[in-house]
Amino acid sequence: MLNVIPLVDITFLLMIFFVIAGTFNSLEGLLGAGLTPVRAGAGGPPVPFMPIVIRILSTGAGTGAVSLEVEPSGATPATFAELSEALLGISRQPGFDAQTPVIVQADDGVLWDQAVEGWNAALRAGFVNLAYADPPNVADPLRP
Repeated sequence: MLNVIPLVDITFLLMIFFVIAGTFNSLEGLLGAGLTPVRAGAGGPPVPFMPIVIRILSTGAGTGAVSLEVEPSGATPATFAELSEALLGISRQPGFDAQTPVIVQADDGVLWDQAVEGWNAALRAGFVNLAYADPPNVADPLRP
């Protein structure tokens, strides 16, 4: 007859060892990430609450003359090269980066090439999150 008491004894000892030695903390999500504690006053730059809006306004009917406005800075560059420089200055301010949304709003009288120049000025300044939008005075025909 085979004596199984030592086998059961060793099995229970191993089970107790692994229960005590093992940790049962679950990892965060799929990948465990150990974050450093946050110190007081060590926050990053503030995130802008509003996107940068480039307004391209037609100043003369059929002449192709436009005026440029940049919000939130209030800059009014005279050319698209100055627009690119103004946007580059904004991108260097705290809270703005390449992912800051830039919206290009063009009036009805603005030529398509000028709207594209506004887009290209934002690209030259390093912004990548760009969008076109209707100017605020244009009603949406799909809304009642």
